[in-house]
Amino acid sequence: MYVGEFMETLYWTKKQAREYTVKYHFLNLKEPLKTKSAIKDIFDRLLTIQYDPLDCVGRNPDLVLHARIKDYKKEYLYEALYKERYLIDGWDKQMSIFRTVDFPYFDRVRIAREKASLATFEHHNIREAVDYKDDILNQIRERGPLYSREINLENKRWINGKISSITLDYLFNIGDIIVYDKANAQKRFELYERVFNLKEVEMTETEFTLWYLKRRIKTLGFFWNKGTAWSGLHIQKRSIRTKYLGKLLEEDYIVKVMVEDIKEPFYVIKEFINNPAEIKKQISVLAPLDNLNWDRELVKKIFDFDYKWEVYVPKTKRVYGYYVLPLLYGDEFIGRIEFNNHRLGKPLEVIGLWYEPMVKVTKIMEKALNQALIKFAKYLEASEVIYNIKY
Repeated sequence: MYVGEFMETLYWTKKQAREYTVKYHFLNLKEPLKTKSAIKDIFDRLLTIQYDPLDCVGRNPDLVLHARIKDYKKEYLYEALYKERYLIDGWDKQMSIFRTVDFPYFDRVRIAREKASLATFEHHNIREAVDYKDDILNQIRERGPLYSREINLENKRWINGKISSITLDYLFNIGDIIVYDKANAQKRFELYERVFNLKEVEMTETEFTLWYLKRRIKTLGFFWNKGTAWSGLHIQKRSIRTKYLGKLLEEDYIVKVMVEDIKEPFYVIKEFINNPAEIKKQISVLAPLDNLNWDRELVKKIFDFDYKWEVYVPKTKRVYGYYVLPLLYGDEFIGRIEFNNHRLGKPLEVIGLWYEPMVKVTKIMEKALNQALIKFAKYLEASEVIYNIKY
């Protein structure tokens, strides 16, 4: 499949690019990841998963892991975060979950978050929220991990809620407190210093930029030097990326790839070019913010799939639906699906199913979808799968 291990530039078809990307992301593998420990394998490669609070059929991190791990259960992630603690909530590209050992490297990101928070406070005239940080830290220090509702600031409020909630967010953004555990979506906070004793990491601007760029490269696997996937401190400017990508090419860390009918060059991590994994013709239901789909323009070019998450689009302007998820069949996107909001023990209700215009639906494909929905229902502990197509 791949010609020449040490070529300066590889020339791939779109199918080769798709196969590399799907295998890199542990998707639709003939030998799927299994057991709870597979979470470590995923985070060791992809490094981060974006968090989103919406819970229609599970939150985004659970959907990402479900698509990659056979018989995945939601408690696996909870235990990794709040019992074993080798994962932690924090800011990366956006609010994310990543490896705890990486936390000290994000000091510059937390400093940037602090500046952004202060600017927001000034804009909304709630600068006083910072004045209560020592009070809240002392309450947590004296009483142990606390929910926002348990913080006592004499009921001080602002127009959009309690001041204590704003101050807690600020303390979390700067790394003084962590999410200790959760009860559904309610976070309980604890002092960082009482849970972790991680050695501080000192880096120059150059060292941080290179570290952060390599980190994003690993998260993506297959990438080009443009697009929305590069948002974030230090690496959002193309000129900066160009400089450091040149260094990584010289170091033989990445390899340039030209894909048929596309002028823009792509890049891959050399270590993963000869990935021995095999892709199976099965269907995976992907998360709306799945790592593979971070760069939707790239996905459109390589997979010929135009996906937009319409959850924040006004209902009258949606093309498909509220919480629509992509369907990946082997190494191809064949369509998208929408479920009704699911509650434990209830049926998994399919309310929308759209195949791509050029897809010829076969009995084998229909069987694969049925198997995917059975797997999805099991993950949600749903009683059954029912179809109530509204679109």
